[in-house]
Amino acid sequence: MITERDDLLPEEVTESLRRVDLFKALPDDEFQALLGVLKGIKAGPGDRLFDEGDRDDKFFVVTAGAVEIVKAIPGGGEEKLAVRRAGDVFGEMALLNDAPRSATAKATGDCECLTLSRGDFERLMGGDSLALRLLRMLSQTLRALSTRFVNVERGEADPRDSVGEGGRSVRFERRARRVKVDGFDVAGGSAPNWAGIELSAWEALRFSDGRLGLMALALQGERVPPLHQVTIAGALFREFTLAGEPPETLFARVGDSLHRNQVPSGVQFVEVGMLVPQGDQVLWYNAGGLQCALLRTDGTSDEFLDHGPPLGLGAGSRPAVTKIPIDSGDMILVLSGGSRGIFRGAVEALTGLQIGTAREVVKRVQQAIRGTKESYPDNATVLFLRRH
Repeated sequence: MITERDDLLPEEVTESLRRVDLFKALPDDEFQALLGVLKGIKAGPGDRLFDEGDRDDKFFVVTAGAVEIVKAIPGGGEEKLAVRRAGDVFGEMALLNDAPRSATAKATGDCECLTLSRGDFERLMGGDSLALRLLRMLSQTLRALSTRFVNVERGEADPRDSVGEGGRSVRFERRARRVKVDGFDVAGGSAPNWAGIELSAWEALRFSDGRLGLMALALQGERVPPLHQVTIAGALFREFTLAGEPPETLFARVGDSLHRNQVPSGVQFVEVGMLVPQGDQVLWYNAGGLQCALLRTDGTSDEFLDHGPPLGLGAGSRPAVTKIPIDSGDMILVLSGGSRGIFRGAVEALTGLQIGTAREVVKRVQQAIRGTKESYPDNATVLFLRRH
């Protein structure tokens, strides 16, 4: 039976926490604040600290004994995922999201843990801060990725959407989707390649002045883990935008953050291109060399090749910014991934195509790309914009 400990001594808690890598570098004032809100529990052999599907709100630090993390197997039984021993932590996702537990935690014998509740954690973080919102977004994405990888290993269906707090979703788009912008017909879409690897994504950002940014992101560099930097970059763009950052300074903020927090397991940079429609022109921000072209109603076209360095390459990097005049009926196509030949083929095809809605155009371009023989062409993100 699980019981609460009333005999916790400050020096005992301090000694236990100093063994945890997560807390070793905490400043003294933050460490003391943490000591004031932690609680202790005891559990016996087989006691379940939480079950898969529970909506528990606690984070655990093992101080004695061991805890198994297991997941139910369809048809019966359990699969052991991990064992947490003294100095290890688990259940951290519960501090950020009110989502069901993705696995069960049970004691392998007599064990003791320290716990931290979501409410106490939010107070320690200073309320609804930018940092806390960003952590929530990343935790939602990591949960979705974890679920997907487990399902792929088991050969099960691959859920692609996980709706987060406030209705915001962590999207892994497979279908083209339209976005509402006054005076324009706009759509975007991306898809994993045949192996299920996602190296690009797209987002629609709404800025505080009412403008909308249609953005494509693509991974550069070593691809382990495949979507990590793209996920981080997308979350940073969304959260900085919600905090009021305009497009003119947004790329610098995200680029500096990616550079400071480079993934140790491999050098990864993110190419980003963003279209910002405003009246009779569209601003094109290009960091890393995404392909963009303007297709006019008279059958002519222009490509925009200037670009800044990819995000994450260094601090203080800036994208190339191009003001593209656009008249009624003119179109803009953006492609992340694929060769220049594929892109020019898509431009030429659109020039002679009976154009439908923006969403239909994106679907047709995606279908055409999938028919090519390049290594990862079907993972390319497609953005399309046409002025009414």
